[in-house]
Amino acid sequence: MLLVEHSQELRAQLMRVLEGAGILVTALGDGDTAIAWLDDSPEPDLVILDWQLPQPVGGALIDWIREDERWDDVPVIALLHDLDGVAVVDALACGVDACVISPFDPAWLVEVVARYL
Repeated sequence: MLLVEHSQELRAQLMRVLEGAGILVTALGDGDTAIAWLDDSPEPDLVILDWQLPQPVGGALIDWIREDERWDDVPVIALLHDLDGVAVVDALACGVDACVISPFDPAWLVEVVARYL
């Protein structure tokens, strides 16, 4: 699973939760690094990404993932850090499979992830 989160603190917390549930995680801090990783790596079984990523922003990264036929069937979960209905609609319109809005219960995140693995 690929996790792309720009906040080092949240990235570490999410890694602890997911790895504690037995999920193998590759965690990266920005979209450019994620693109490079995806270009050089086997297909991830799931991508979780911070919708508010710095360049490229979450929507642009989703577009990039969905335009490449290697990953068009890979589930993508967007992490939204504000309860903003517009952001949820935008994320779903870009092709994410699910949205998780923080703050969230770590156990619930593991449950959401388990649905897509």
